[in-house]
Amino acid sequence: MQQQNPYRGINAHFNSYLQTHAESGWRTFHNHHITYITDALNEVLPETYYALAEKSLYIQLEDDTHKGYRPDVSVQRIERASPTPSTSASGVPTLSVDAFTVAMPNHALNAVRIYQHDSDSDNSHLVTHIELLSPTNKRQPAVYYAMRYQLLSLGIHLVDIDYLHQQPTLYIDALPTYPQDGYPYVIAVNQADTKQTDFYCFHVDSSIPDIPIPLTKQSVTLDFDAIYQAHFKRERRAHVILDYTVLPKHFESYATNDQFRIRAVMERL
Repeated sequence: MQQQNPYRGINAHFNSYLQTHAESGWRTFHNHHITYITDALNEVLPETYYALAEKSLYIQLEDDTHKGYRPDVSVQRIERASPTPSTSASGVPTLSVDAFTVAMPNHALNAVRIYQHDSDSDNSHLVTHIELLSPTNKRQPAVYYAMRYQLLSLGIHLVDIDYLHQQPTLYIDALPTYPQDGYPYVIAVNQADTKQTDFYCFHVDSSIPDIPIPLTKQSVTLDFDAIYQAHFKRERRAHVILDYTVLPKHFESYATNDQFRIRAVMERL
């Protein structure tokens, strides 16, 4: 089941659902979307550059400060009953243990990191960090500001993708507070070399703009709208659960002009 997005840009119905169900909704969308961004970048990055999906900015800081973080892998001592491995035919388990004692990986949020490789030294160094902001980032902005400052101080560019209209912008000194004013969706490009932040803002039912991603003394343009539409088309969950005959969750969290845009999309279906 694959369907086109009835919205230009961000699907307001789906995006509201994801924010209402932060754990089961946003978390899974977040990491899937990071994969789409990573793959799209690796298609257009210049030679010597590559992108990886790695641990997000917020989780990294929590790891460093040891304050209430979720480890990537749960570590515990397990008393084993000396199971006997099997090498028999397919369909027969190789090993059987108590399921309640198996340590499981934590589903930490990911971000995109762009590296440049130096073939002479055979080393790669971090150039740009792309963060898809999560509800956790925006609930604890002081933690995020600290990591943002650290990255820029080290000469690493930072791109913030903010599709979370239900929480105030992290750039409160530069952008109006939505929904009183301003925009529901913002992509901020923080350039470490020029110390300049460029904001790319857009409304409901507007295409996501192409964004120049800064690298070392150059940039590469990324089609964020194409990335989002490709992801949405394969989001089976969205096609199963969304009902465009009713208003999206927390409709009042949208500005009046965006409420008109949502109603216009519903009417044209």
